[in-house]
Amino acid sequence: MLWLPEGLTLHDALTQAFAARGARTGAFHLLGGTLAVAAYHVAVPHAGSQRAVEYGEANLIEGGARIVRATGSFGERVGGGPLLHIHASLSDAAGRGHGGHINPELCVVGAGGVRAILMLAVGFHQVADEETGFSLFFPNQGVPHHA
Repeated sequence: MLWLPEGLTLHDALTQAFAARGARTGAFHLLGGTLAVAAYHVAVPHAGSQRAVEYGEANLIEGGARIVRATGSFGERVGGGPLLHIHASLSDAAGRGHGGHINPELCVVGAGGVRAILMLAVGFHQVADEETGFSLFFPNQGVPHHA
């Protein structure tokens, strides 16, 4: 359990947290805290797509948001490099609920940080999935046990 530091994107904060513990893959929960910049996507049907749904444009929450709860996977992209996939429930300044696929590159950790639990002995890697047309996370059998 740790606090992700204020001012970093969720992508950078989580990638650095896993790297500091020697992990290239894992899973995590975000248990609260604020996002100074909050952006999420929802999956919607798209007539021109061969897939059942597409993620729409980013929904920005004016003034940031509070994390109610979030769960995510950390692994490797098809072409290499880190990839985060996060789904969350958020609350805006007026208490209205928001949620969907969090954009970790756009979201910025707010004042006081974000509380996180990292699970290090699980692993995922991204694989192109022919059925859905998306690149999805699949379990990685070769994950070493981390201290």
